[in-house]
Amino acid sequence: TMGIFVGGRFMFINTVEYLMPVTADDMLRAVVFCDFGTVEENVEIKTFRVAPGFGLRVTVPALGPAPIALDFSFPLITASTDDTRVFSFNVGLQR
Repeated sequence: TMGIFVGGRFMFINTVEYLMPVTADDMLRAVVFCDFGTVEENVEIKTFRVAPGFGLRVTVPALGPAPIALDFSFPLITASTDDTRVFSFNVGLQR
């Protein structure tokens, strides 16, 4: 191991997002969002992270109500030990 501490006893993670319809049937929606939060050893906020972004939600009737999510984010506040990701692809209601 490299001596990097991972995890903690306190987690505060949130997302603020705004969905906008692109098509009249809501099968295609655009989203802008900001993910933010921290994981700490104790109940405190020392190392806060922020990543705003944008994406698309595609609803395919054959897959049910769960949308396909295509997101791009831009980590603004990070640490050198963070594993960052700019693009994510998810299927389901949870990102």
